[in-house]
Amino acid sequence: MLADARKLEGDAQLQLAELDAAWEALDEARKLYAAAGDKLKMIHVSQYLAVVSLERGLYDEAFEKYDMAAALKSQAGQKVQA
Repeated sequence: MLADARKLEGDAQLQLAELDAAWEALDEARKLYAAAGDKLKMIHVSQYLAVVSLERGLYDEAFEKYDMAAALKSQAGQKVQA
């Protein structure tokens, strides 16, 4: 699936500190997972996007992404850790 490939690419770019490329790949993966209705993978990608935001120093944006991941976890019936 293209979404899985873009998620892996985004993770690799994040590890290389290529933040713009990481964001682009991860955001595309998030959109593809959303279109497919795959909430679990959307949660994982949202957490990766939050890490990219943290690395950029965009703390409010990172909080927003973590909050979105927590909301998706609640909707999916997963336990949300504080």
